[in-house]
Amino acid sequence: MDTAALVMFARYAGASRTFTLERAIAPSPPSFSVIRYLGFAFAPRSAKGVWVTGTPARIDAVLRAGPRSGRLVWELSEFYETRLSESAEVELLELIGAEAAAAGALRILLRSDHDSDLIPPARRAGFLPHRTETLYRLPGDKTPGEGSIGAMAKQMGLRPRQSTDDNGLFRLYCAVTPVEVRTHSGMSADEWGDGLEAPAHADQEWVWEDEGQIKAWLSISQTHGERYIAVAADQTFPKGIPALVECAVAGVAAEGVVALVPDYEIAVIAALEMKGFEPQREFQVLARPLAVRVKHPSGVVAATG
Repeated sequence: MDTAALVMFARYAGASRTFTLERAIAPSPPSFSVIRYLGFAFAPRSAKGVWVTGTPARIDAVLRAGPRSGRLVWELSEFYETRLSESAEVELLELIGAEAAAAGALRILLRSDHDSDLIPPARRAGFLPHRTETLYRLPGDKTPGEGSIGAMAKQMGLRPRQSTDDNGLFRLYCAVTPVEVRTHSGMSADEWGDGLEAPAHADQEWVWEDEGQIKAWLSISQTHGERYIAVAADQTFPKGIPALVECAVAGVAAEGVVALVPDYEIAVIAALEMKGFEPQREFQVLARPLAVRVKHPSGVVAATG
């Protein structure tokens, strides 16, 4: 990789056109880090998951992609470019899909601004609309600054998440997520687990269990000086989504609280807006399936011997 060409590329590339969860919830998404990619230039072995297109004297695009939480689900996490035509973008996105499929992935996801000019070439490359997400933020001056998450969680009958809760959380996911969404986000427990994302390891996770079934879940992480929250509950959870939101914001003072919510989570959106969260930004998530599911079994005759 020509380092002079990379430095010149960094002047024009600007911000990434795709977003991981970490980037999506950041107060100001970071721009291209030339220092980071100069490291790749001088240490080729460390550049796993990075694709560069152009000529030795000119770089047109830099992409980064790889498994999200496991090999079955890949994510296009960074896409910087300066001068690619739409047809060239399509070819590059198709290449990344082929790389993901060769690595055993069942799908590759990308998140972009809802009106991004990356969406048309992504559609041409086989990416399908998965869901729309809205970033909600509760400013620090509107948070209660009293109570504690732990105390409120125990009052609500929540307990800390355990390593044995994965199957129960998968069943909760199936109960609250429309089947047309699960088609792209995971129909099996392995796909669901490999597609999970978080800004960092959750600082706290709480669940509510009834007769051996998990009916509610609360996850809280600290990132970019703010608190990131995610909540889910089925209709049998007696306290309801608003109670989970109240618990999630307990004890916040100067810092703010953020949540990235899919459009189908209507009850979560209503609870956040009732609490004073404000919509900040909208994203479109697209998924490219890399394998075709067999919907009906069929017999096959094979000759042997």
